[in-house]
Amino acid sequence: MSAKEALLNESNKDYALQWCASVIVHDAYHSKKYHDYQTAHGHSPGSHPYPPIYVWAGETIERECLAFQKKVCGEIGAYQTICEYLGKCDGRYCEAPRTW
Repeated sequence: MSAKEALLNESNKDYALQWCASVIVHDAYHSKKYHDYQTAHGHSPGSHPYPPIYVWAGETIERECLAFQKKVCGEIGAYQTICEYLGKCDGRYCEAPRTW
């Protein structure tokens, strides 16, 4: 993930459009946190220094992103299975080792 773009990897290609939309919303919230910090601290988007990682990533931010993702899923009438899955997420998956 980049603070400037949301990417869906190949594993998402067969998922419901509602799921893909919710993933984009989730990543967009990370980007919002990143850019809000830059704006609040007088940095134009894309400038240095980068915001501290805790501003836009980590368990606390994941929970905020998940809450927004769940809200949007409710608004778009996402499948119940998607809503149930998101309801089980606690934001700690950000601690998992990444291969991307």
